[in-house]
Amino acid sequence: GVIGLNEAFLSAGAKGVCSTLWDIPDKPTSLFMLKLYEKISKGTDYRIALSETKRDFLNGDYGKEYSGPSIWAPFVYYGM
Repeated sequence: GVIGLNEAFLSAGAKGVCSTLWDIPDKPTSLFMLKLYEKISKGTDYRIALSETKRDFLNGDYGKEYSGPSIWAPFVYYGM
């Protein structure tokens, strides 16, 4: 499953992989990735940016409809 795909990327030389544990609708996924990479582009470490983005969604910063854990919780980071 998901772990096998992540392991394949890591074995191929990727330093880290962000994936989800279950399907998420396209619109919140797109918004999540946009906000995540905005933080990273400002120099925030990937793991910290991921945690901060999850908290932003949990707090309803991007709309109450996206504050539930089914939207933000499945994003996980594998790697160093």
